[in-house]
Amino acid sequence: MASTHHDGPEAPRPPSQLALRITWRRESSFDRFVSGANAEAVEAVRGMARSGGMTCLYLWGEPGTGKSHLLHAACGAAAAAGRRAIYLPLEDHARGAPDPVAELDAFQLVCLDDVQHIAARPDWEERVFELYQRLRAQGGGLLVAATCAPAGLGLALPDLSSRFAAELVLRLQPLDDGERKEVLRENARQRGLELRPEVADFILSRHRRDLHALVSLIERLDEAALVAKRALTLPFVRGVMARERPVRPC
Repeated sequence: MASTHHDGPEAPRPPSQLALRITWRRESSFDRFVSGANAEAVEAVRGMARSGGMTCLYLWGEPGTGKSHLLHAACGAAAAAGRRAIYLPLEDHARGAPDPVAELDAFQLVCLDDVQHIAARPDWEERVFELYQRLRAQGGGLLVAATCAPAGLGLALPDLSSRFAAELVLRLQPLDDGERKEVLRENARQRGLELRPEVADFILSRHRRDLHALVSLIERLDEAALVAKRALTLPFVRGVMARERPVRPC
């Protein structure tokens, strides 16, 4: 489950001056994640966040299966347990130089999201491998998320590819429609809104079904309802969605 708000606590900085300002989303907790068939993965991430004991955990799945949510939740759980954690979205940072990665081993848990973006970037691949080695030596943990299994990343550095493949690799499965409705209702409820079953059915029939798209829609509906001072009735939701660019369900 994903959200676009970034008002959570700032990730702690190490003693050296980390050249990044990265936050994790406070609302992306384990309690707010609809597990579906992913209970094993959720428990593995939760355990790694709270107590460590694992050098690397590799999560993969198609976009919208909740990978980012779990990485944010892991940072929050680690911080609550008194552990230093940081979240790094590689989709944003892999376009530049990888210098900050060298400082990440000051954290006890490092969460690297969208690691597929470092493929064919020898500088980034080498730095991530070095990070893995240092965290392993210090008893820290590396939580990685990607859209494909390690073998499909196309990494040029064999050592990094083999390390990822040798660690615990778990695939996140998409939710079924009943579970997607639960995500919609829960996100509406968190905003003080009631989402009736027929409205949830309408959304799923007319909108993209990946979790990020669904949660983003609830946020926009919340804003529109606040401005119009309306409840999320079927006519109101239909009108808001009609004013947006049509999105074909997937």
